[in-house]
Amino acid sequence: MPSYTFSCPQCHYRFTGLFAMKDSEGKDLVCPKCGARGLKRVYSASSGLVTKVKNNSACGGAVCPTCSGGTCNL
Repeated sequence: MPSYTFSCPQCHYRFTGLFAMKDSEGKDLVCPKCGARGLKRVYSASSGLVTKVKNNSACGGAVCPTCSGGTCNL
């Protein structure tokens, strides 16, 4: 199950937990602090893995105009 963060529109309590994907909108979830329904999902910046790719096959194996320094941007 994915981890989601929600905020209560009534008491502004924020919490994170593991929820089924069907609950990702928060409409049917209940605030653990005040019992209100209709929680709002909080979106945050995520971290990801960035790698360098040399000579992407989409460029035909050469550095194209969208690429710089051998790193493909496609």
